[in-house]
Amino acid sequence: MLHAGRPFVVDADGQPMSGPLVVIDPGRKHAFRDRRDHVLIAYIEPASAIGARLRNRHAHPVDHTESHPVQDIIGALRPDNWSRADEIVRKMVALVCELPSGVPMSLWRHPVIDAALHRLPASTGEGLVDVDVLAAEVGIPSDRLAQLFDAEVCMPVKSYMAWLRLVVATENLAVGASRAAAASVAGFVTEAALSDAFHAMFGMSVEQAVQLGNWLAP
Repeated sequence: MLHAGRPFVVDADGQPMSGPLVVIDPGRKHAFRDRRDHVLIAYIEPASAIGARLRNRHAHPVDHTESHPVQDIIGALRPDNWSRADEIVRKMVALVCELPSGVPMSLWRHPVIDAALHRLPASTGEGLVDVDVLAAEVGIPSDRLAQLFDAEVCMPVKSYMAWLRLVVATENLAVGASRAAAASVAGFVTEAALSDAFHAMFGMSVEQAVQLGNWLAP
C-alpha cells in the first residue's frame, strides 16, 4: 500500500504502521484510521513470485526509518493501464525488498502462455479450470504449462483463474449487471459464494470494489 501524508494504517492493537509504503502480510488484522484521497493498494497473490519475495523480505531486513516520498517511489507514473500498474508494483516491491533500482520490465511472453491467457476468460463460467484440458488445447504437457505459467505470469494457473473470476464478476457489476447475473457469468454457484470469495481476497464487498475507482484498460 502506497499513500501520502501521515500514517493511517493501524494494526490489530491500534498501533500505526509506518509509511508511505506499507506491507500487510496475509491474514494480518489491520484497519484504516482515517481517509486518504490518494492511495494505491496492490493485492499480491501470496503464491506468486512477488508474493514469495515479500514473504521472505524479513530474511534481509531493510531499514525504512527514513521515509521515501511517493514521488521518489513511482515518479510521474500513473496506473492508467495494466502495464503501468505492473511497473508501479514492481517499483514498490523493489524498494521494500531492497532490490536494485530499475527493476526490468518484460512484456514479452511465450506464445503458449498468450494462447492460454486468451482461452481462460471463456472458462470463467465453468468454475475451476482443468489444467490438463487447457494444456492439451495449447499443445504442451500440463507440467510444462504449469512451469511456464509460474515463470511468466508469476502465479499458478488456478490462482490466476480465481483472480480472473472475481475480475469478471466485478466488471459485470460495474456495467449494471445484477449480483446474481455477475456471479453466474463468473462461474460462482451462488451470490453468497461470490461474496465470500471476494471478501476473502480483498476484505471488502464486491459492491465496494466497484465504487472504488476506474477499471484499467489493457
